[in-house]
Amino acid sequence: MTDAHDISEEEEFWLMRLIRRQPKSAPLQLRIPSEIQAALLERGFIQLKRRQVELTLDGILAIGRRRPHGEERG
Repeated sequence: MTDAHDISEEEEFWLMRLIRRQPKSAPLQLRIPSEIQAALLERGFIQLKRRQVELTLDGILAIGRRRPHGEERG
């Protein structure tokens, strides 16, 4: 498993966008930069299912380890 402290601010930003997207059942409309998407895929933080980006449990856990619960990005 990748250490969450190795996540860049931009990777963290996109993981948070995935966590907060609403409604959950709607197709993802985010345009994640290809280099960020590739890094997140390689680390196992996201996956592609039916050409849609999905956050993995590892991605959720990485964000949880990265910042205290409820802390907002400044």
